Amino acid sequence: MKNYLNMSNEQIENFGREIEFIYTETKAKLGKGDLDHILKMKELSNSLEIGGRALIHLSKDPLSWMSGVILLGYHFLLEFTELGHNILHAQYDDIPGNMTVNSKTWKWDSTMDEKDWKFEHHVVHHPFTNIVGKDNDFGFLVYRVNDAQKWKLYHFFQVPMLLSMPLINSFYFPWYVSTSRALAESREVLTWETYLPSIKKIGTHFLKNYILFPFLPGASYLKVAAGNFFAKLFQNTYLEMILAISHLHKDAYIFEDTDNETKGEFYLRQVLATVNFDSPSPYDIVYGAINLHIEHHLFPDLPPNRLREVAPKVKAVCEKYRVPYRSGQFLSQFMGVIENALLRSLPLKPEENGDVWKLIQNPIELIDRILDGAKSLGEIFSTNDYSLFSQAEIVHCRTEIGGDAKSFTIQIPNDWDPASWKAGHYISIQLSIDGKKYIRQYSLTHPSLTSEYLHVTVKRIKDGKVSNYINDNWNKGNRVTIIGKPKGEFVLTTTNSKILFLAAGAGITPIISMIRKADYDGNLSKCKLLYFNQSPERAIFLSELQELQSNGLDCNFYFDTAIAPFKQGLIANSLLAEEVKDLKERKIYLCAPKGFIEKTKEILNELKFEKSNLFLETFIPPSLSIDPSRTNIFHTVKLIKSRKEIRINENTNLLDAIETAGIPVTSGCRQGMCKSCQVVKVSGCTHNEVYPISQRKRITTCNSLPRSDIELDI
Repeated sequence: MKNYLNMSNEQIENFGREIEFIYTETKAKLGKGDLDHILKMKELSNSLEIGGRALIHLSKDPLSWMSGVILLGYHFLLEFTELGHNILHAQYDDIPGNMTVNSKTWKWDSTMDEKDWKFEHHVVHHPFTNIVGKDNDFGFLVYRVNDAQKWKLYHFFQVPMLLSMPLINSFYFPWYVSTSRALAESREVLTWETYLPSIKKIGTHFLKNYILFPFLPGASYLKVAAGNFFAKLFQNTYLEMILAISHLHKDAYIFEDTDNETKGEFYLRQVLATVNFDSPSPYDIVYGAINLHIEHHLFPDLPPNRLREVAPKVKAVCEKYRVPYRSGQFLSQFMGVIENALLRSLPLKPEENGDVWKLIQNPIELIDRILDGAKSLGEIFSTNDYSLFSQAEIVHCRTEIGGDAKSFTIQIPNDWDPASWKAGHYISIQLSIDGKKYIRQYSLTHPSLTSEYLHVTVKRIKDGKVSNYINDNWNKGNRVTIIGKPKGEFVLTTTNSKILFLAAGAGITPIISMIRKADYDGNLSKCKLLYFNQSPERAIFLSELQELQSNGLDCNFYFDTAIAPFKQGLIANSLLAEEVKDLKERKIYLCAPKGFIEKTKEILNELKFEKSNLFLETFIPPSLSIDPSRTNIFHTVKLIKSRKEIRINENTNLLDAIETAGIPVTSGCRQGMCKSCQVVKVSGCTHNEVYPISQRKRITTCNSLPRSDIELDI
């Protein structure tokens, strides 16, 4: 993360620890009092609706009608701020005795679909707050509020658009969250799947406020419909202003992608990207602590009454570390939004730092930028922005090993900037087969050093659903969906030492990338490859590996039967001892099916090979061993960024725990193979480790069972 404040790493982490302490201390206090508060707010909202609608219906003069409009408007406002926004954040889910305000069942009096809003808000906005191209919360899809966003011609008019938007918010917000979700999931936007849930919510709102109540006996249609409209307009105006202040203010910081963000950096980003506004104490409940948006982004699962309690403490920590804590009067803060939107309505670039005069003095450059922005006149948003999933086109296909596998050359997605990956990295690909989504992991067979494309090779598997579908259906010109960017721990970091590569079957796919890196580095002569297959016809990349042999790669091929010039053989103690005289001087990179790996590990153990020099990858995860005696042994799983804790026994995998806590997480095969459910384990021990290991590392949650209390960075 870019260090805007020139803080040392130690200062940032100390800042994070002090913020974390405030959260831990306050979270422990949650209980009946917090539940009582939200239930009173629910009763207040219901009373405001009843009173407001009654006054609108029965009013005989403009004053009583206007009073009804204001009361109903406050009902609509409370439904979002104090109630819906906080309940759907699961702030009350774990409080004993809570039977009515649960994030999974709550339905708010709003036109936004609850599931769409939760995805857009919880999965996209909070984790990626103000990260350019990732955060598509209110404003960023349509408005331009920082110079890093692409300027489009209609941005000239964004200030009047912003000021007039309360007239259409009842329809704009549902469209916005539905569109945001589709873009984040890299789905086609203009479909019934995208908009049908919102259409249903809008239809319910319209039926209730413009047909049902206006046509009640004795009601005047125009008076009631107009009252309902102006009540919604009252809410829309307030809501737009308070949400815009939070992140679109001129003082809010923006960030580039933060893949390796620490806990302290996460807290710091939330503070720098967020702006508060002051509110008189009696009026606090109108805002549902959205006026304390800094605190909300630090502690999204703390109820509003608790955020009001911790705000002075957070401010004190910020002052201690000289971290900007932005707050101010409501109207002046909103003017900061208008000032920001006005400045960014011009085609300025980040390096110009808002210098309008300099741009005006260069009319040729100004006209060129306007013409460039005019090219996207009909484009409200770009699907290459804001996507957590990326689309890329297949530019070449090649059949391998007698039709049993295919190699695919795929363009690098447009939103990967920069695009780099190491030898051994993999990508996760999502595809839909017969209406069901699948996610699979495929090794990249070239490091970015040697190719400007992504290369994967997919081998057919007997009865394999996904691999066979890919071989039969993927062709040049098809588009594929990639989740995230290349990653993985089975990577070759250096080729300066002597290396032994051991591969069997499709295990050659990450190994070939490592060999290509060694060739690129000029260190191919330091490498030796032993490659095992059923027959030459089943060996992927055989001809290329033979060419690399002539370039200096020491390579031997082993098959089930001897076929000249190849050898017959299986992995064995004697084979390794004969073929690799300097075995203990080498690092070993091993990728193969599970049985081959287990046999090789036994052999290396017998040969007293140093375990720290063995790096391996398998295609089949270890099966989860369910021990009935562990059912009654419980541990706490803490989800750090989501501010949740859950107790599970030692036979419950961590993915189930995350999902039980209501946290959306990508998952695929649920067998540890596709790696799509990987998260960072900050501390604790799983059954795949030897207690009391607790170092920070990435783990697949679907096949990890707890053996101690665990912290996950999610």
